[in-house]
Amino acid sequence: MSRFYQSIDLLVAPSIVPEAFGLSICEAMSYELTVVTTTSGAQSEIIQDGVNGFLIRPDDVDQLKETLERLLQDVPLLRTVGQNARRRIESAFTMDHLYAKLNRLYDSF
Repeated sequence: MSRFYQSIDLLVAPSIVPEAFGLSICEAMSYELTVVTTTSGAQSEIIQDGVNGFLIRPDDVDQLKETLERLLQDVPLLRTVGQNARRRIESAFTMDHLYAKLNRLYDSF
């Protein structure tokens, strides 16, 4: 997967099915990729729209098209959002963060 993520400029995941957690979204973000995905499921818990990715409404093809056109025309924005995406993953979704949360949970019992 590393080679795949390194070969693309952004990840588009226009899911219409509610996602419990977007692993592929987090993986892409960890590679400084801008992610365009939907508000269907947990994606909005990972992505802050316009800051570290883009959230569109499910089934809104026009919004998807407009977002992609904007990113293809504004490469500095694409790169900045990708950098913010990596920072988001590093600040909240690493294995160290997961272990710390699990430890806090276990300690609460």
